[in-house]
Amino acid sequence: MDKYKDKSSFLSELNNERHTDRSDSQKDRLKSLNSFMMVEFDKDEIVTPPASEIFGEYSKKDKGERHIINMEDT
Repeated sequence: MDKYKDKSSFLSELNNERHTDRSDSQKDRLKSLNSFMMVEFDKDEIVTPPASEIFGEYSKKDKGERHIINMEDT
């Protein structure tokens, strides 16, 4: 995780996993939104799991398998 935070120039900052000079202004801008819409594409083959497009995620491995956890269940 430390290597990821140090080397990731985009994703770790976007996910607010490391503090930067822009972190506070990004937080303020996000808080000022009146509405926010996420879109999940049915045929996306790049984002894994596809549920992460709308803040879902994979579970930890359970007997070698992972299951998708919907945002509402986190």
